[in-house]
Amino acid sequence: MKGSILNRLGEWVVKHRYIVLALWGVLVALGIGFAPKVDNILLGGTHLNGTESEEVNRILHDDFGNRYGNELVIVFNSPTHKAEDSEFQDAVGLVQLDLRNSSKVDGIITYYDNSSSDMIGRDGHSVLGIIELNVADSNGVQKVVKELRTIAARNKPGWMNLYIVGEGATFYDLSHSAARDLVKAESYSFPIVIIVLIFSFGALLAAGIPVLLGVVSVSIALAAIYFTGQLMPIHITAKNTVSMIGLGVGIDYSLFMISRFREELKQGLSKEQAAAAILSTSGKTVIFSGSTVIVGLAAVFLAGFQMTDSLALSAILVVLFAILAAITLLPAVLSILGTTVNWPFALSDWISRTKTGRFWHRLAVAVMKKPLIFFAITLVFFLWLTSSLFHIRTFTPTLAGLPSGSESRIGLEQLKKDFVAGKMTPVNIIVEAPRGRSIWSQDAVTRIYRLSRELAADKRVSKVEGIVDVDPELSLDDYVKMYCDQSLETSDSIFTQMVSSYVDGSGQNRKTILRVIPYDEPGSLPSRGVVQHIRSELVPKVFGNYKDAQGYRVLVGGGSALEVDLDQLLLGKLPWIIGFVCLATFMIMIFLFHSLLIPLKSIFMNLLSVMASFGLLVAVFQDNLLGGFMGIEAMGGVSSLVLVMLFAALFGLSMDYEIFLTSRMKEEHDMGHNNEESVALGLERTAGLITSAALIMVAVFGAFVFTSMPTIQELGFGLAIAVFLDASIIRIILMPAMMRLLGEWNWWFPKGLQHILPKIDLHE
Repeated sequence: MKGSILNRLGEWVVKHRYIVLALWGVLVALGIGFAPKVDNILLGGTHLNGTESEEVNRILHDDFGNRYGNELVIVFNSPTHKAEDSEFQDAVGLVQLDLRNSSKVDGIITYYDNSSSDMIGRDGHSVLGIIELNVADSNGVQKVVKELRTIAARNKPGWMNLYIVGEGATFYDLSHSAARDLVKAESYSFPIVIIVLIFSFGALLAAGIPVLLGVVSVSIALAAIYFTGQLMPIHITAKNTVSMIGLGVGIDYSLFMISRFREELKQGLSKEQAAAAILSTSGKTVIFSGSTVIVGLAAVFLAGFQMTDSLALSAILVVLFAILAAITLLPAVLSILGTTVNWPFALSDWISRTKTGRFWHRLAVAVMKKPLIFFAITLVFFLWLTSSLFHIRTFTPTLAGLPSGSESRIGLEQLKKDFVAGKMTPVNIIVEAPRGRSIWSQDAVTRIYRLSRELAADKRVSKVEGIVDVDPELSLDDYVKMYCDQSLETSDSIFTQMVSSYVDGSGQNRKTILRVIPYDEPGSLPSRGVVQHIRSELVPKVFGNYKDAQGYRVLVGGGSALEVDLDQLLLGKLPWIIGFVCLATFMIMIFLFHSLLIPLKSIFMNLLSVMASFGLLVAVFQDNLLGGFMGIEAMGGVSSLVLVMLFAALFGLSMDYEIFLTSRMKEEHDMGHNNEESVALGLERTAGLITSAALIMVAVFGAFVFTSMPTIQELGFGLAIAVFLDASIIRIILMPAMMRLLGEWNWWFPKGLQHILPKIDLHE
């Protein structure tokens, strides 16, 4: 982008500043009107096309009439009444009747309908109900949770507690906790941000403007996401992700722009001239820095499925609005305020006199006197932080880590106390017989029986339900005779109904379902272990290699299976995302600095900070390093989704400081200073601002550690730690050391490429 274009844009913005303000006023009004509605469109389910779990969902929908695909569990409990009391039974029956009248409910089965021992609580004061829904998918389940909870509570007696739980209910509660989490995070971060900005600017007005622009960018982006949500599903973590990244970059970009505006005023420019001039200096840096963030986030699209697409798109939108606000709205505002931006003037003058930058100059010189020692110590330190990665366990929690106080969390705790948590979302195994054969053949029944008994022997499994489990007294021979020889009497209508419920409704009798109920809740590491054990060991053991169209087809699905598939997809795509981001970063840095070693050095340093943050994520969220401090709940693993989003976002965010610092060093070098002088002067003039910007980022990101969603906690922690390490150690110590070790080679660029690639001057 040529400087003349930005010059003309700056002049146009200043000349038409009131029109610019009016246009942004319209956007702000839309943000105020529609941003609060985002909670209503956030969804938790995701479609993983081409995966085993997605194929199971399709079969359940097409061949089993959603009989097992979309369910909710209702827990009835009373501290004062026993489940066998007539009052308890009557109350359950009344709730059951109300729910059956809902158009969204196909049926509801409770303990009183089948007397199953696993549907009455251990203490005799609780019973379970299974609500079968006629909605299309898990997102459809989420949309009816509120209605069903209202219906269920309508005629419930005061002495009874009831909780509707399940995958869809969890997603509903998570999406509606996002607003509370956001308010909580902002209440923690904003005071710190304001203090840092006041110290940086020495002016209350200048300190308030970046916060205002950050909020404007986030609110407009959330409104855009609301409209986007009418066209595609938006994941439940999108709101907090957008707020986290949007506030961080929005405030940072404004910080850079306002600092340059004040410098221009000191040089004697009028407020109009200064506001227009910052577009071709700091404005250009903001555009390129923001572009690198967008490129990094765009890499997430390589994952290629709904959930990550919505998160990447949401984050890109807020960065885009932050850039637009910085290069249009902010110059318009500054051209009106002029020197008033320094109010109160006495405080501003005092702080500006105390900030000389000599400390950073002396530190850079000290580091460059012994660069090899500082390089070695820093490298060893970062490798030590990264060491935890060698025993990382990855997973993407959805049902784990529910917000405290939510109905899903309380209901899950009641379920774990009185029943089996895995009842909430069982593992579904579809067994399809070979073409031309039926599941009622002796071979099929024998194999299904063997699989069922292998599963029942697993200590992680509470119960198995299927055609060979309807009567625990029957042996394999009995089932073979009953199903294959038709020699046993099966006139019992309840028995026949139970058997038929496990067979597809196509009439071909080629598919049957086994329902595996683990002891632990869906999404937990033990439940995921059950899925992996079935797929990798039990299916090959019982069915051999019968995976082709001529043999048996055995598929494993359900909530835990979907998370296993999600992990495999994300981790499989992560190398491609890393490669794309590194290559894009390399090309942008070459384009900006006409150097080969500076881009390679930047990628190396960024990888160090990212890997260190990954290592600390493992130590805190997997190994429980903090022991519950700050409300952090160790989940026993690290979210694979966070690893992908964190890597993509951090490379772009780190580039803010890289471009700002390196461009100043490059400017000093072009003015005739040698390599060491350029590095020291560059740090002297930018390190203070970079430190302030980093503190703001750390405050914004770190505040989200106090939220209730594990994925957001991990993302906030990872971003805060990486930015802190990047700004405090990498840019201030490692970068000067490496610049000194590389010497004048930092600025070397092949002459042939100099004529091909146009040079971008960041300081026109």
